[in-house]
Amino acid sequence: MLGTNSTQVPNLTTVPPPIGGIPADVKIGITAAYAVIFVVALFGNSLGLFVVLKKSSSANVTNLFIANMAVPDLLLTLTEMPYTVAVLFRGHVWFGGTLGTITCKALSYAIPISISATVLTMMLISFDRRMAQRMKGESFQPTKH
Repeated sequence: MLGTNSTQVPNLTTVPPPIGGIPADVKIGITAAYAVIFVVALFGNSLGLFVVLKKSSSANVTNLFIANMAVPDLLLTLTEMPYTVAVLFRGHVWFGGTLGTITCKALSYAIPISISATVLTMMLISFDRRMAQRMKGESFQPTKH
Protein backbone atom coordinates (compact mmCIF):
# COMPACT_ATOMS: atom_id res chain seq x y z
CA MET A 1 0.00 0.00 0.00
CA LEU A 2 1.32 3.42 -0.97
CA GLY A 3 1.68 6.05 1.68
CA THR A 4 1.00 9.73 1.35
CA ASN A 5 4.66 10.42 0.57
CA SER A 6 4.59 8.68 -2.84
CA THR A 7 5.98 10.63 -5.77
CA GLN A 8 4.51 10.93 -9.23
CA VAL A 9 6.60 9.55 -12.10
CA PRO A 10 6.57 11.97 -15.04
CA ASN A 11 5.34 10.76 -18.40
CA LEU A 12 8.57 10.12 -20.33
CA THR A 13 6.86 9.36 -23.62
CA THR A 14 5.94 12.96 -24.40
CA VAL A 15 7.36 14.36 -27.61
CA PRO A 16 8.85 17.83 -27.91
CA PRO A 17 6.64 20.56 -29.33
CA PRO A 18 6.30 20.49 -33.11
CA ILE A 19 8.31 22.74 -35.39
CA GLY A 20 5.13 24.75 -35.88
CA GLY A 21 5.87 26.35 -32.52
CA ILE A 22 8.33 28.71 -34.22
CA PRO A 23 6.89 32.22 -34.54
CA ALA A 24 5.81 33.33 -38.00
CA ASP A 25 8.26 36.24 -38.18
CA VAL A 26 11.19 33.88 -37.46
CA LYS A 27 9.95 31.51 -40.18
CA ILE A 28 9.76 34.42 -42.63
CA GLY A 29 13.30 35.50 -41.74
CA ILE A 30 14.68 31.99 -42.16
CA THR A 31 12.85 31.60 -45.47
CA ALA A 32 14.19 34.94 -46.73
CA ALA A 33 17.73 33.94 -45.77
CA TYR A 34 17.31 30.60 -47.54
CA ALA A 35 15.97 32.39 -50.63
CA VAL A 36 19.01 34.67 -50.81
CA ILE A 37 21.43 31.79 -50.22
CA PHE A 38 19.58 29.69 -52.82
CA VAL A 39 19.90 32.37 -55.51
CA VAL A 40 23.56 33.08 -54.71
CA ALA A 41 24.46 29.37 -54.61
CA LEU A 42 22.58 28.61 -57.82
CA PHE A 43 24.12 31.56 -59.67
CA GLY A 44 27.65 31.13 -58.31
CA ASN A 45 27.92 27.39 -58.86
CA SER A 46 26.30 27.59 -62.29
CA LEU A 47 28.64 30.39 -63.32
CA GLY A 48 31.69 28.54 -62.02
CA LEU A 49 30.69 25.36 -63.82
CA PHE A 50 29.97 27.28 -67.03
CA VAL A 51 33.34 29.06 -66.99
CA VAL A 52 35.30 25.88 -66.32
CA LEU A 53 33.46 23.90 -68.99
CA LYS A 54 33.49 26.58 -71.70
CA LYS A 55 37.03 27.82 -71.24
CA SER A 56 39.23 25.33 -73.08
CA SER A 57 42.45 26.56 -71.48
CA SER A 58 41.13 25.71 -68.01
CA ALA A 59 41.86 22.00 -68.22
CA ASN A 60 44.13 21.94 -65.20
CA VAL A 61 43.42 19.86 -62.14
CA THR A 62 42.40 22.74 -59.88
CA ASN A 63 39.71 23.92 -62.29
CA LEU A 64 38.45 20.38 -62.70
CA PHE A 65 38.24 20.14 -58.91
CA ILE A 66 36.23 23.37 -58.89
CA ALA A 67 33.85 21.93 -61.47
CA ASN A 68 33.67 18.73 -59.46
CA MET A 69 32.65 20.76 -56.40
CA ALA A 70 30.11 22.87 -58.29
CA VAL A 71 28.03 19.87 -59.37
CA PRO A 72 27.31 18.44 -55.89
CA ASP A 73 26.83 21.97 -54.55
CA LEU A 74 24.18 22.53 -57.21
CA LEU A 75 22.60 19.22 -56.31
CA LEU A 76 22.54 20.22 -52.65
CA THR A 77 21.12 23.63 -53.52
CA LEU A 78 18.33 22.14 -55.62
CA THR A 79 17.40 19.34 -53.20
CA GLU A 80 18.25 20.14 -49.59
CA MET A 81 17.41 23.83 -49.42
CA PRO A 82 13.79 23.56 -50.64
CA TYR A 83 13.31 20.49 -48.43
CA THR A 84 14.55 22.38 -45.37
CA VAL A 85 12.13 25.24 -45.97
CA ALA A 86 9.30 22.74 -46.48
CA VAL A 87 10.18 21.06 -43.16
CA LEU A 88 10.10 24.47 -41.51
CA PHE A 89 6.48 24.98 -42.52
CA ARG A 90 5.07 21.45 -42.79
CA GLY A 91 7.20 19.43 -40.41
CA HIS A 92 8.52 16.06 -41.50
CA VAL A 93 5.38 15.19 -43.46
CA TRP A 94 6.02 13.65 -46.87
CA PHE A 95 3.42 13.19 -49.56
CA GLY A 96 2.33 9.64 -50.24
CA GLY A 97 2.06 7.41 -53.24
CA THR A 98 4.65 6.10 -55.64
CA LEU A 99 6.01 9.56 -56.44
CA GLY A 100 6.40 10.28 -52.72
CA THR A 101 8.32 7.06 -52.19
CA ILE A 102 10.61 7.72 -55.16
CA THR A 103 11.34 11.33 -54.21
CA CYS A 104 11.89 10.40 -50.55
CA LYS A 105 14.46 7.78 -51.48
CA ALA A 106 16.10 10.00 -54.11
CA LEU A 107 16.42 12.88 -51.67
CA SER A 108 17.73 10.59 -48.95
CA TYR A 109 20.38 9.41 -51.42
CA ALA A 110 21.26 12.76 -53.02
CA ILE A 111 21.95 14.72 -49.85
CA PRO A 112 24.69 12.56 -48.30
CA ILE A 113 26.24 11.85 -51.70
CA SER A 114 26.54 15.54 -52.55
CA ILE A 115 27.96 16.40 -49.12
CA SER A 116 30.46 13.52 -49.38
CA ALA A 117 31.51 14.55 -52.89
CA THR A 118 32.10 18.13 -51.77
CA VAL A 119 34.12 17.11 -48.72
CA LEU A 120 36.22 14.61 -50.68
CA THR A 121 36.86 17.15 -53.44
CA MET A 122 38.00 19.71 -50.88
CA MET A 123 40.32 17.08 -49.42
CA LEU A 124 41.78 16.36 -52.86
CA ILE A 125 42.23 20.08 -53.55
CA SER A 126 44.18 20.46 -50.32
CA PHE A 127 46.26 17.40 -51.20
CA ASP A 128 46.96 18.82 -54.68
CA ARG A 129 47.96 22.19 -53.22
CA ARG A 130 50.25 20.51 -50.69
CA MET A 131 51.91 18.47 -53.43
CA ALA A 132 52.28 21.65 -55.50
CA GLN A 133 54.13 23.26 -52.58
CA ARG A 134 56.46 20.30 -52.32
CA MET A 135 57.09 20.33 -56.09
CA LYS A 136 57.75 24.10 -56.06
CA GLY A 137 54.51 25.37 -57.61
CA GLU A 138 53.97 22.72 -60.23
CA SER A 139 50.48 21.26 -60.26
CA PHE A 140 49.62 17.90 -61.67
CA GLN A 141 48.50 18.24 -65.30
CA PRO A 142 46.22 15.66 -66.87
CA THR A 143 47.51 13.95 -69.97
CA LYS A 144 45.86 14.89 -73.24
CA HIS A 145 44.88 12.06 -75.53
